[in-house]
Amino acid sequence: MGAGKSTIGKLLSKRLNMPQCSIDKYRWGYYEEMGYDNEYAQRLKSEEDINLNKHLIDQKSNYELAKHIVYTDGSEPEDTALEVLAKIYSE
Repeated sequence: MGAGKSTIGKLLSKRLNMPQCSIDKYRWGYYEEMGYDNEYAQRLKSEEDINLNKHLIDQKSNYELAKHIVYTDGSEPEDTALEVLAKIYSE
């Protein structure tokens, strides 16, 4: 949520000449499967300064399924897109 996935997706889509499929279209179904409660999350967000994505980040499956991890903190979207492409093409 607000992490720049769509921005990076647009850049990668353009560079790879492929259509973009945004997670925003599908995420609520996945959130529901995981038991995500949006009303509760919004209440927590307004009451406390918490990381609402922590439950997603901490999922063991993310690390088991991930082929590459790219840390984006402090990076410009174009730099992140180039790093993703470099990892993809280094396989």
